[in-house]
Amino acid sequence: MRQTLAFVWKSGPGWSVASAIVIVVSAVLPLGFLYAIKLLVDLIAAAAPGAGGAVDESLTSRMLLLVGLAAGIALLQSLAAAAGRWIGEAQAQSLTDYMFGVLHDKSVQVDLGYYENPEFKDKLHRAQREAPYRPKRIVNSLLEVAQNGVAVLTMAGLLAGFHWWVLPVLVVSCVPGVMLRLRYSSEYYSWERKATPQERRSAYTNLLLTTVDFAKELRLFGLGTMLRGRFGSLRDVLRREKLQVTRRRSVAEFAGEALAILGVFGVLAAMGYSALAGVISVGSLIMYHGALQKAWSSLGQMLRGISMLYEDNLFVSDLFEFLEVEPRVHS
Repeated sequence: MRQTLAFVWKSGPGWSVASAIVIVVSAVLPLGFLYAIKLLVDLIAAAAPGAGGAVDESLTSRMLLLVGLAAGIALLQSLAAAAGRWIGEAQAQSLTDYMFGVLHDKSVQVDLGYYENPEFKDKLHRAQREAPYRPKRIVNSLLEVAQNGVAVLTMAGLLAGFHWWVLPVLVVSCVPGVMLRLRYSSEYYSWERKATPQERRSAYTNLLLTTVDFAKELRLFGLGTMLRGRFGSLRDVLRREKLQVTRRRSVAEFAGEALAILGVFGVLAAMGYSALAGVISVGSLIMYHGALQKAWSSLGQMLRGISMLYEDNLFVSDLFEFLEVEPRVHS
């Protein structure tokens, strides 16, 4: 992970700083929005209509001010999200181009003999497969974890006004799902490493079938049917094995999500009871409910981001394994 972060910084330090600023701003704005909505609802709930349904002008002015404040914060949230998407894409593109350069530099440094070595070809295949997008995904996951982590902290401070146990309940209900994702990420990575020779064979067969270099031989010797059958057999095995791994991971993720949903709606029931008992106002209920939704969403995305970081870190190790190959012929 440290090496990947070094690549991220080298590929664009300015983009990294801009991303950090957007993360903080995007995490703080929802707190202000929820509080503005609370004040608005409490103002409306406490207002008593005058004779003939008339409304006090001062209340109307305060109501419009709060609506304007909420609208302004919503616009800032939209602007921060748009800026985050643009900065994230620019950083990802810069990192992708940088990683291609790293991969190409190493490819021209190694001995020619390595290209006749099956073990090296497996390393090269995995590096070529992972280098263009795994570091970019790590950047996106890091940004997601950081942004949602700050959001969880801000919402935790707000929810603590209802009760201290809300955040621990959310964490406990979400952690099992993350542990299951980590387990099946390791299983998926192990399968990908085992399947590399088969994937290379299918790629070579596809090359024979689709490039002009071999078009004459295919027709002259009638090899098309045989190669198509070989390619289909290889892909059938790969597809069947991959779907088995994916099915097990999907079932585990559903089980984790179900537990998290039970925890969230249990907290919501406690909030509803407090509102019925008059412990909290209607505006506070709406504010806490919004904070609960935001905390649940942000916590879930943060934990999913952590599991994706773990998976991407497994796969990006293939790239660094390739980069560690040193030439033996120095003269």
